[in-house]
Amino acid sequence: MSLKKFDIALVKFPFSDLTKTKKRPVFVIRSLEGDNTIFCQITTKRRNIKKYEVILKKDDCEGNIHFDSFIYLDMIFTLHKSIVHEKIGEVKSSKVKETISQKIKLIFN
Repeated sequence: MSLKKFDIALVKFPFSDLTKTKKRPVFVIRSLEGDNTIFCQITTKRRNIKKYEVILKKDDCEGNIHFDSFIYLDMIFTLHKSIVHEKIGEVKSSKVKETISQKIKLIFN
Protein backbone atom coordinates (compact mmCIF):
# COMPACT_ATOMS: atom_id res chain seq x y z
CA MET A 1 0.00 0.00 0.00
CA SER A 2 1.33 3.40 -0.95
CA LEU A 3 1.02 6.18 1.63
CA LYS A 4 2.02 9.81 1.35
CA LYS A 5 2.41 12.84 3.61
CA PHE A 6 -0.90 13.95 5.18
CA ASP A 7 -2.51 10.49 4.84
CA ILE A 8 -4.24 8.88 7.80
CA ALA A 9 -4.00 5.12 8.20
CA LEU A 10 -4.86 2.35 10.61
CA VAL A 11 -1.95 0.29 11.87
CA LYS A 12 -1.81 -2.93 13.86
CA PHE A 13 -0.08 -1.49 16.91
CA PRO A 14 1.40 -4.05 19.34
CA PHE A 15 0.64 -4.18 23.04
CA SER A 16 3.71 -3.76 25.23
CA ASP A 17 3.93 -7.53 25.85
CA LEU A 18 3.76 -8.14 22.07
CA THR A 19 1.06 -10.82 22.46
CA LYS A 20 -1.69 -8.91 20.63
CA THR A 21 -2.24 -5.87 18.46
CA LYS A 22 -4.86 -3.15 18.33
CA LYS A 23 -5.77 -1.06 15.30
CA ARG A 24 -4.88 2.58 15.90
CA PRO A 25 -5.02 5.66 13.65
CA VAL A 26 -1.74 7.28 12.64
CA PHE A 27 -0.72 10.33 10.62
CA VAL A 28 1.86 9.99 7.85
CA ILE A 29 4.76 12.41 8.16
CA ARG A 30 6.75 10.83 5.35
CA SER A 31 7.01 7.64 3.33
CA LEU A 32 10.59 6.46 3.06
CA GLU A 33 12.34 4.56 0.30
CA GLY A 34 11.93 0.86 0.95
CA ASP A 35 9.34 -0.54 3.30
CA ASN A 36 9.17 1.98 6.16
CA THR A 37 7.03 5.03 6.84
CA ILE A 38 7.37 7.74 9.51
CA PHE A 39 4.14 8.27 11.45
CA CYS A 40 2.91 10.19 14.45
CA GLN A 41 0.14 9.59 16.92
CA ILE A 42 -3.51 10.49 16.43
CA THR A 43 -5.82 10.30 19.43
CA THR A 44 -9.10 11.70 20.69
CA LYS A 45 -7.53 12.32 24.12
CA ARG A 46 -6.03 15.72 24.71
CA ARG A 47 -2.76 16.07 26.63
CA ASN A 48 -1.50 19.01 28.65
CA ILE A 49 1.34 19.65 26.17
CA LYS A 50 -0.16 21.72 23.36
CA LYS A 51 3.05 22.93 21.71
CA TYR A 52 3.20 20.02 19.24
CA GLU A 53 -0.53 19.35 19.02
CA VAL A 54 -2.64 19.90 15.91
CA ILE A 55 -6.42 19.83 16.23
CA LEU A 56 -7.92 17.69 13.50
CA LYS A 57 -11.64 18.17 12.87
CA LYS A 58 -13.58 15.60 10.86
CA ASP A 59 -14.33 18.36 8.33
CA ASP A 60 -10.58 18.88 7.75
CA CYS A 61 -10.30 15.37 6.33
CA GLU A 62 -11.50 13.32 3.43
CA GLY A 63 -12.28 9.69 4.14
CA ASN A 64 -13.45 7.56 7.02
CA ILE A 65 -12.56 9.77 10.01
CA HIS A 66 -15.12 9.24 12.79
CA PHE A 67 -14.07 11.73 15.49
CA ASP A 68 -12.44 15.09 15.94
CA SER A 69 -8.91 14.23 17.09
CA PHE A 70 -5.46 15.51 17.94
CA ILE A 71 -2.27 14.85 15.99
CA TYR A 72 0.75 14.77 18.31
CA LEU A 73 3.77 15.58 16.19
CA ASP A 74 6.19 14.82 19.05
CA MET A 75 5.03 11.17 19.21
CA ILE A 76 6.98 9.98 16.16
CA PHE A 77 7.69 6.39 15.15
CA THR A 78 8.79 4.43 12.09
CA LEU A 79 6.85 1.32 11.08
CA HIS A 80 7.20 -1.31 8.40
CA LYS A 81 4.48 -1.27 5.74
CA SER A 82 3.33 -4.76 6.80
CA ILE A 83 1.89 -3.23 9.99
CA VAL A 84 -0.37 -0.86 8.02
CA HIS A 85 -3.90 -2.23 7.89
CA GLU A 86 -5.47 0.36 5.58
CA LYS A 87 -5.53 4.01 4.57
CA ILE A 88 -8.64 5.63 6.06
CA GLY A 89 -8.32 9.22 4.97
CA GLU A 90 -6.29 12.28 4.16
CA VAL A 91 -5.95 15.76 5.63
CA LYS A 92 -7.42 18.14 3.04
CA SER A 93 -7.57 21.47 4.90
CA SER A 94 -4.78 23.76 3.66
CA LYS A 95 -4.84 25.58 7.02
CA VAL A 96 -4.24 22.32 8.93
CA LYS A 97 -1.53 21.25 6.45
CA GLU A 98 0.26 24.58 6.98
CA THR A 99 0.00 24.25 10.78
CA ILE A 100 1.41 20.71 10.62
CA SER A 101 4.29 21.79 8.38
CA GLN A 102 5.18 24.70 10.71
CA LYS A 103 5.15 22.51 13.82
CA ILE A 104 7.27 19.81 12.15
CA LYS A 105 9.86 22.52 11.36
CA LEU A 106 9.71 23.63 15.01
CA ILE A 107 10.51 20.08 16.17
CA PHE A 108 13.41 19.47 13.79
CA ASN A 109 15.03 22.94 13.75
